[in-house]
Amino acid sequence: MQAQLSLLGHEPPLFASDFPGIARHELSGAAWIEVHPEWLAGHWQLFETLREQTCWQRDRRTMYERMVEVPRLTARLPEHGPLPAIVARMSEALSLRYGQRLDRISAAWYRDGRDSVAPHGDRVGRGRSDCVVAIVSLGEPRRFLLKPVAGGPSRLFRLGHGDLIVMGGQCQRTWLHSVPKVARAGPRISVQFRPAPVSRAEADR
Repeated sequence: MQAQLSLLGHEPPLFASDFPGIARHELSGAAWIEVHPEWLAGHWQLFETLREQTCWQRDRRTMYERMVEVPRLTARLPEHGPLPAIVARMSEALSLRYGQRLDRISAAWYRDGRDSVAPHGDRVGRGRSDCVVAIVSLGEPRRFLLKPVAGGPSRLFRLGHGDLIVMGGQCQRTWLHSVPKVARAGPRISVQFRPAPVSRAEADR
């Protein structure tokens, strides 16, 4: 039994292309989300592949009139490293399910609890009436917080271990999502699947 537990998540990566465990949640503001716990088996193996083979970027941005380092590492695939075949197949399965080409693939590595992302809505694809953004979480779980722009109760999920969350409708306009800092957390890599920009202005952002 102990050997089985030690191998949990370390088997070859495999996902369920028929999405048998997915659940839909309707949100305010013409938004929705779908969540599939442990959609990707073998998430640790893919985590290690991405960690080792990706040229992770340390982004900097202006905040409060000074340059600060973004508190996580990021990458675009295949620009910053080889695109694993399993990730390409996930992109195809998600694109087929949601009727959009979700082939703009990126990743974020949250090394520990100090790494985070502030509340925001994605800009790429926001011009669509139904913008779909899918995220697969590899490694240890982290809090994923959804907060309505207009005010009201937030929605909290703990995502890791191959969990899939999909945001759709007007979610990028009417809700903000974040990964807050925590005192302690193990490493997590999120793999994000987005549509191509609908305008040149979006592409330049």
